[in-house]
Amino acid sequence: MKKGILALSFCLLSCLYVAAEGYQVNAQSTKQGGMGHVGTAMKLGAESMHFNPAGLGFLDKQVDISAGVTGVFAKANFENDGYKHKSKSQASIPMYVYAGFKIYDNLAAGISLTNPYGSAIDWGNDWAGAHLIQSISLKAFSIQPTLAWKITNRLSIGAGLSMMFGDIELNRAFLSADEFGGILQSQQQTELVAKYKGITPIGLSLAGDAGIRVGYNIGVMFDINDKFTVGASFRSKVKMKVNEGTVDLKYVNEEVRGLTAPFPFPVFDQAYFKSELPMPSNFNVGLTYTPNNRWVVSGEVQCVGWGAYEELPIEFYPEAQFSAYNQAAPKQYKNTRIYRAGTQYMH
Repeated sequence: MKKGILALSFCLLSCLYVAAEGYQVNAQSTKQGGMGHVGTAMKLGAESMHFNPAGLGFLDKQVDISAGVTGVFAKANFENDGYKHKSKSQASIPMYVYAGFKIYDNLAAGISLTNPYGSAIDWGNDWAGAHLIQSISLKAFSIQPTLAWKITNRLSIGAGLSMMFGDIELNRAFLSADEFGGILQSQQQTELVAKYKGITPIGLSLAGDAGIRVGYNIGVMFDINDKFTVGASFRSKVKMKVNEGTVDLKYVNEEVRGLTAPFPFPVFDQAYFKSELPMPSNFNVGLTYTPNNRWVVSGEVQCVGWGAYEELPIEFYPEAQFSAYNQAAPKQYKNTRIYRAGTQYMH
């Protein structure tokens, strides 16, 4: 007999502040993606390590392994005082691998590799906000060893240690088109002013590795009765810090390099930068209803601590030569709530 699964999902966001670089990736299970990425109050085997580590305590196999990838395409719109601009579509491929093991009837352990944060977005080199950002690419991975204890037949608790690592690459304009036009005029290169009008001549490229940062993921799950299960989980904020990133100037072409050569631009290849970016906390509460062995209905609220992302600081070193180019781009993200609901039918 063949079995099939039909999943439907609903996902609503309230109090959402839309910003240029939203970078949390809710794509850590292909199966749960079909249910709106719910899972806080569901017994998902090894995949529970991400959604609610307490769910691992209900593991019904000696070994459970799950892996997958998802394609994510990021696009954004900017509008201010009549000016409108759209970013280019950028693809990223978040992935996940889970392996859970039943040690005793009431004790389970596992390890996971997930990609809960990351995005890539390209605004182009010559848009109005190029001095803040032209493109950004962020990749953050989490290795999480997890332990779950099934205290009673109905109650389980779990905890995981999240060891996060990743890298970031950011490009922004260093010299604006208007500033370059002034240089051309000072060199009496008036015939080139029209050629380079509106073109960002020099960009600043920053790239760095954040090393390993540590957070945690804890949860509790309780069977109210045979039909209802409630769960709650909390994943801590982790600050990813780049302590010695590389810096480079990028010229639009060799002609521009030659035209700007007489001017004393900083030798950025002798500099490095520091920056930090918060991976926000997540608090989730969910309820699952299982009326029979065919239907599962689950809903939850996900509260994301985006308020921790107030600004993106970039500090250049050595200070004596490069501190004048420090930047603290304001972000002022706001906390969000995401309401999720999904249903599954097995036949």
